[in-house]
Amino acid sequence: MAKVRLMHLIAPITYGGAERVVVSLVGNLDREKYEITVGMFMNPSRPADGFLQDIERLGCRVRVIELRKVFEWRQIQDLLGVLAEGQIQILHTHAYRSDILGLLAAKRLGIPIVTTVHGCWDPESVKMRFYAYCERISFRYFNRIIVVSEELRQRMVELGVPIDKLRKICNAIDTTRYSNHRSASTFRKEFGIENGTMLVGTIGRLSPEKGLGDFLRAAQQVLMHRAHVKFVIAGDGPEKKPLQEMAEGLGLEKHVIFCGHRQDVSQVYNALDIFVLSSLAEGLPIALLEAAFHAKPIIATSVGGIPEVVENNKTGILVPSHDPVQLGNRMLELLSDGGKAKTMGIAAKRRIETEFGCKSWIRAIEDVYEEVLAT
Repeated sequence: MAKVRLMHLIAPITYGGAERVVVSLVGNLDREKYEITVGMFMNPSRPADGFLQDIERLGCRVRVIELRKVFEWRQIQDLLGVLAEGQIQILHTHAYRSDILGLLAAKRLGIPIVTTVHGCWDPESVKMRFYAYCERISFRYFNRIIVVSEELRQRMVELGVPIDKLRKICNAIDTTRYSNHRSASTFRKEFGIENGTMLVGTIGRLSPEKGLGDFLRAAQQVLMHRAHVKFVIAGDGPEKKPLQEMAEGLGLEKHVIFCGHRQDVSQVYNALDIFVLSSLAEGLPIALLEAAFHAKPIIATSVGGIPEVVENNKTGILVPSHDPVQLGNRMLELLSDGGKAKTMGIAAKRRIETEFGCKSWIRAIEDVYEEVLAT
C-alpha cells in the first residue's frame, strides 16, 4: 500500500508547546503509513531555538518558506508550490498563520485540511485581534478540527464550527524524550543556586496569556515569609524584557532567574521543588504534562484544559487566574509541607503514565487522517 503524503505546517517563533506537539507527532506517527513533510514559515533572522534541528533529526522532509511579513501573497504562492511538489494528500496546520494560509492553499488544490487548535487567547493588539478573527472564521472550512480540551471544544461550537468536524484529542507527551535521572545539581550549579535553597519555576513562552506578572507578584509574597527560595522562568518570548523590568521593580532581581530557552528541559524540571503555571488562558499545556511526568508538585490556574490534568489537591493544586495572593499562599503551603508536595508529584506522574500516553494519542490522530481521506 502506498504511503499517505502528509504535511505538518507551522510558523515557529519560539520552541513552545505547539512546536513540541509537532515534534512528538513527527517522531511517533507510523512511517509505514505516512510519508511526512514539515513545512515551516520562518524568518531567517529569528530561528526557533532548535526546533528545525530537532525536526531534521527525525528524518522527514523539511520545506522552509521564508517569512518577512505576517501575510504576503508570495507566501501562499510558495506554499502552493511546496504542496504541489510533494503531492501532499493531507495538510495538518498549527496556529493562526499556518491555519489561514494553509486553508487558502489547501482549498485551491483540493487537499483535505486538518488543524489542531492549541489554544484560543484574546490578544490585546488590534492587529493580532484581526488575525485571531480571521482564524476563527476560517475554522468553519476545515475538514476536521482537533481541539485539545473540552473548553476549546465548547469555544469552537460557539464560533459556529459544525460539531461533526470537531474531534477532542488531549495532548500527550513522548516520555522517551525526557529523563528523570538527569542530575538536578547541573542546573543549580550553572546558576549558583546553593544547597538548601528551594526552587520554584515555570517553563513556557513568555507571552501575555501566561500570566507571568502574577507569578512574579506571588514570588514577592513568598519572599516576605521565606528567605531561601529562588524562582526560575525558562523560555523566551515578547514579554521577556518587560518581565525582567517588572522583577527589578519588585526587588526580585537577585531571586528570579530568567534562563531563556533550554534544550534539555529535564534538567530544569529535575532541579525544581515546585512547578507553577500562572496562565490566564490555555489549551492543554505541554509543560504541565512534562512537569507531571517528572513527578513535580504542581500549582496551576484553573483555566482551559488544566483541570483535565490536575485533580485539585490530589495531582496538584488549582487556583483562580488573576490571583497572585492565592498563588503565593499555595506556594508557601507546598514549600512548608514536603510530604504533601512529594505525594502530589508521584500521583501526577502516575496519571500521565496511565491517561496521557503517546500511543493512544497517535492512534486518535491517525483516525482523523483516515476520516478525511475517506470523505
